Amino acid sequence: MEHDPNGSGPSPTQPLAEFYREQFPLVVSYLLKLGADRAEAEDAVQNAMEMLVRHPEGIRSRAAWVRVVARNNWIRAMRRHMKAMPAGVACNDVEREGGRSPSNTDPADVIRQITEQEDAVRMIRSLPPTQREILALAFDGYRPAEIAEITGSNSSAVRANLAHARRRLGRLLTDRQALRTLGTAA
Repeated sequence: MEHDPNGSGPSPTQPLAEFYREQFPLVVSYLLKLGADRAEAEDAVQNAMEMLVRHPEGIRSRAAWVRVVARNNWIRAMRRHMKAMPAGVACNDVEREGGRSPSNTDPADVIRQITEQEDAVRMIRSLPPTQREILALAFDGYRPAEIAEITGSNSSAVRANLAHARRRLGRLLTDRQALRTLGTAA
């Protein structure tokens, strides 16, 4: 794969089909980390990729641009969805997706793994939206300066939000482990 000269991602000269194959699952994963369900994420990313194909000119970093456009597509779709919902109806924001397991895997291990994944998703979703977004971009390998450019904030704010998010997740993990220890001691 060809990269930008600064090493931050795919080159603008990379063929679009290759870019799509490489980036589609990564951007879907990014939206899942932000709180989208799989169908919402895939729709938002597909729409962003179509926009890129129609208007590729002037885009300096296609990977960053697609993430921003996909995020904005997802947010707009959620707003439309929320407006269309009858009053008093709550959305279930817990991701129910788990992977398939090899046939030689102990079912108890698979259940434990799915439960841990759901717990991790719940913990990440408990973060404030800004911290969740910045953490998702960091998981995707973006540096604070790149995250600042994507989100429109400054690098020091990005670093502070990353530190706050990591501390909060650390506390949540510590609390979770303490609860498990109490549960096994009973």
